[in-house]
Amino acid sequence: MKFSIKSGVLTVLLMLFFSGQIRSQTRTVGQAEKKKQNIEQRQRKAYEKARKKSIKDKFDMQTEETQKRMKASRKRARKNNPANRKTIGDSLFKKKKKPKNK
Repeated sequence: MKFSIKSGVLTVLLMLFFSGQIRSQTRTVGQAEKKKQNIEQRQRKAYEKARKKSIKDKFDMQTEETQKRMKASRKRARKNNPANRKTIGDSLFKKKKKPKNK
């Protein structure tokens, strides 16, 4: 078969034309996803802010004795939370501090 320059140029131009359309579609899809993520992030941030404010307001409504009990309870909860517990490896491989000479 004979390969002509016209048919080669035409195929290259068609490939470039269609590849440009594919890229533009993916770009618009990417922009839409990015916009969606930004909206979700703003909503999450607003939710967390409102949540923290409600917790603070509930705490401030209480009497001083109740606030002290709430603080102690929160402290115990943080201490006993399994996520905050140290593992055996932490204590074994922990760097020991050198004693200060006085």
